[in-house]
Amino acid sequence: MRAPLGLASLVAAAMSVAACGQPGDGPALSEDEYLGRAHLICAELDRQAQLADDGLLATIEARGRAGLSDARRVVANFAPVVADARAALAELRPPESRRPAAEAYLAALERAQARLVSAGASERATQRFLAGGDGVLPGLDADEATLGLDACVGKSSREAAGPTEDAAAQAALRTALVTEQLLLAGDDVFSESPEDFRLLQPDGRYEVGLTPSARPGTVTVEVVDDGTGVYLSTRSRSGRCFYVAARSDGQVGYAADPECGPADAQGYAEEW
Repeated sequence: MRAPLGLASLVAAAMSVAACGQPGDGPALSEDEYLGRAHLICAELDRQAQLADDGLLATIEARGRAGLSDARRVVANFAPVVADARAALAELRPPESRRPAAEAYLAALERAQARLVSAGASERATQRFLAGGDGVLPGLDADEATLGLDACVGKSSREAAGPTEDAAAQAALRTALVTEQLLLAGDDVFSESPEDFRLLQPDGRYEVGLTPSARPGTVTVEVVDDGTGVYLSTRSRSGRCFYVAARSDGQVGYAADPECGPADAQGYAEEW
């Protein structure tokens, strides 16, 4: 059983995969590679932001000077978390079509980090920060939606930005594919263990099998050929199902099926 991964470990793992022929200063990543790795980083950042927000709620309930001191500590400690996520994303070289949005998102993360540093400088500054009522990481949804990080965008912003339900399903599979690539890099075989996936994506839902789950948003995983191949599938809320087939030699194929048949019966192509 692998040890749980925090943001720092997840970043290191993602960067080690990027270093295998695709370093940050090397050739641009493909659309799927970039969005998949970026999703892993921003999803972990979002998870830690929720934990920090829970900590802030506890300090508000405590009230008084002690509560404010604890709130200041939560805010100050979250600034390096944002810095780590920004550094990890900056290492990924996006395809040219995504570069303007990627630069805008990095700038937004830099501003968020600066706000946290300022808010953690004194209890009075923390008090002003808390008065905004938006938690430790506000104002990123629009930049995440523009970049295509659908899984990291809040529900209201997702509706405003207009990404389709199918795009969200495809984003979930991209993230699952990168997770499989990280697991392959560590063990030389793909994994279909939901526990392995949850170490990298604690909030994800996973099942084992060749047929997409009836529950939209759940990723179904089936490893084949002694761990050298893997099928990933998910059902969109639109009713369509999407699939990815990957091989340990780097081959990847994509398929979509309105009938939601088994993954090993699909005709795979270079894109959905």
